[in-house]
Amino acid sequence: MAGDARDRAGHRQRKHTLPAPGRPLRDLSYGVYIYAFPVQQTLISLLRERLSWGAILASTLCTVGLLAFASWHLVEKRALRLKPRRRSSTSTALARA
Repeated sequence: MAGDARDRAGHRQRKHTLPAPGRPLRDLSYGVYIYAFPVQQTLISLLRERLSWGAILASTLCTVGLLAFASWHLVEKRALRLKPRRRSSTSTALARA
């Protein structure tokens, strides 16, 4: 396309914009699942006497969100690239013929 921005190698650059409504920002669910309980327990044990439950909840949400985001970008997304791509049933049938 004529208006595409390209980097030095000629690859099209992706625009960093928010996704369309209804599409998730990224799949953070696994990171939230992994990090929520340890973060909750750690913050409660460290901050129980100094902060209110609401402040601990807010701290937990922010911390878990950041960890889940980092986990997606630094681990999960890269790991999914190593996963073999699934062939479509049509290409499999043609390969057998």
